[in-house]
Amino acid sequence: MKRAFKSMLGVTLLEIMLVLAVAAFILVMSIRYYQAAQTNTSVQEVEGAITSIDAAASNIALATGSYSTVTASNIAAAGLPGGVLSTAWGTLNTTTITFTGTATGYTAALTFTNLPTTAVCPQIKGYISNSFKGHLTGTPTCTATSVGWVYTR
Repeated sequence: MKRAFKSMLGVTLLEIMLVLAVAAFILVMSIRYYQAAQTNTSVQEVEGAITSIDAAASNIALATGSYSTVTASNIAAAGLPGGVLSTAWGTLNTTTITFTGTATGYTAALTFTNLPTTAVCPQIKGYISNSFKGHLTGTPTCTATSVGWVYTR
């Protein structure tokens, strides 16, 4: 007995291509979302470290009664776990942290290098501009893989 061509069941090539296109779209969007979420998490780690550096400087000054005792090595010892600034990108080079302290305040010049992409720097720059508003000397600078700024407390 012969079956009619119209009664055959199956999937057409067009339907298969449509399913593959939708699956590819979902995959691409999920990868983009994951990368953006991972970058944002890493930026938040750097922002937390920046906050830790500022808080450590204030704690050192509070303990000693003067900001003149605030140095980069004191900050690393007091404010950063293990004395280093570590993020998802690895250990950031913070050797360019300079503190000039007086009895009542300090000026800090910081440059973080080893940032992974140019897209990260503007996010960190925006955080710095908002967090240190009124304390910045000039504006934060961004290069391909670093961000630097000077502020006074």
